Amino acid sequence: MKANLWIDQNPNVYALFERFAMQMHARGRRFGVKALVERVRWECEVTSVSDDGYKISNNHTAYVARRLIRDHPELASLIQTKRTRA
Repeated sequence: MKANLWIDQNPNVYALFERFAMQMHARGRRFGVKALVERVRWECEVTSVSDDGYKISNNHTAYVARRLIRDHPELASLIQTKRTRA
């Protein structure tokens, strides 16, 4: 799956997803992964030293959500997922 490959190839970006998701967990607040994607995009743009930055496809959003839940089961109650096409 393209999204999982992208996540595996960008561990530093995925670490931002984890960091920001765990911040929301600490507050006990539900959150949308789309908002999380936008925050990571912002953070990468601001802190990236390269001009090309990181490209995060909107198609990866659902897979990032599932990976977060897989890696951090405590997030399952804060992230809502829907069925995806195979």
